Amino acid sequence: MKFLGLFFFLFFTIYSEKTTLTKAEKDELIFVESMKQKGFSDRLIDRLHKSIAINISRVKALTDSKYIQNAEKYLADDPQTVIETSYKKVFYQDKENKFYFKLNLSQGMTIEEYPDKYLFDAKAFVYPAEDGKSLTKVIMQFSRTKYDGSRFVKEVRRIINPTPLSPEPLKREGEKIDEVKKLQEENITDEVVIADKNDDIIIEYYSMHDKDIPWVNETPEIDNPIALKNTLNDPKELLSYGSQKKIFDTYRFVLKALDKELDKRVKDIELTQRVLLKKMTEMNY
Repeated sequence: MKFLGLFFFLFFTIYSEKTTLTKAEKDELIFVESMKQKGFSDRLIDRLHKSIAINISRVKALTDSKYIQNAEKYLADDPQTVIETSYKKVFYQDKENKFYFKLNLSQGMTIEEYPDKYLFDAKAFVYPAEDGKSLTKVIMQFSRTKYDGSRFVKEVRRIINPTPLSPEPLKREGEKIDEVKKLQEENITDEVVIADKNDDIIIEYYSMHDKDIPWVNETPEIDNPIALKNTLNDPKELLSYGSQKKIFDTYRFVLKALDKELDKRVKDIELTQRVLLKKMTEMNY
């Protein structure tokens, strides 16, 4: 009888539903709720928006100065040969004649959902403001299609920030901190300015179940109806915190890659500029 009682006690202990949260679970719920309340503000994202805008304006100014074209022409040994360079066209206009910058981020094959294999392509389309100091829109596009099997469903997922803000005013060079002058970077926002919440970041999903789409869409526009759409922190249709965090982390990661690639392009063009100037001044006497 004692054995039977012990059996039922262990059974209900193991399989009964918990009614009390642990301290760790309570802390996690409080953290998630606070994040949803304050939105997804991040000073690093604000800085990246500013840095990307500045670098795009620098790349455009340098390319407009013909350094790339002149390098192809004058640094070739054979006058009839157009040398291959790493500088491809990156500036375009959309259907509304709005200027944007395009960057190919990555392309390859993934076995993340094994045994299914997918070919993937990632691109970014960035719209700079006319003043060259801020951005008006950021589109991150992730395309994929099955690598093998009888069905080849093409899909496109997009993260769109319609208001990639870079809050002003910036800290300026020479400002004092604790009575000491500090050399400040050009994309540091003053701490008293409220950071952008990023609540309005949009997630879109497209599928060839609605209409066939190209394997890789090369423009900011997609000639296909949106199958699914949501907003990062929409209180009427709130995503789970795990989904929100994945979207937000992806957006931040791609922004870092964009900023790094743009900075590299600026340095590459400036190096080309110095090589051309050196060629101009090679005097023999």
